[in-house]
Amino acid sequence: MSVFALMVSAHPNDRASLHALQLARAASAGGHSLAMVFFIHDGANIADNRRDTPLSDQWRALAEQAHCELVVCSGSANERNILDTPSARRQGLAQATLREGFVIGGLAQWQAAASTATRTLRLGA
Repeated sequence: MSVFALMVSAHPNDRASLHALQLARAASAGGHSLAMVFFIHDGANIADNRRDTPLSDQWRALAEQAHCELVVCSGSANERNILDTPSARRQGLAQATLREGFVIGGLAQWQAAASTATRTLRLGA
């Protein structure tokens, strides 16, 4: 079976974001594994808990079932002021803006996942 690494650069309201989720579900249901889903550029908005992004709960459920990480590009998160708990505390904020179930990571993590995957796909602009 194949190992997929998915990069999602589409905004959560964009059709390509839904297609990415559907592809990930189909791959998992077909017995394939997901090494990582990496959200970059506008795709990072999926992990912002200040926004109403219905797909985020569906991504989290899939990640739990498929045992894969949902990683948000650190640069994209920084541009959108999406902060994990340690970063929020350093800035004196009461709570993180990173949605539960997502982690912030860098392109090195993406590269590591992509180098071990048998299928690497990017969805979005």
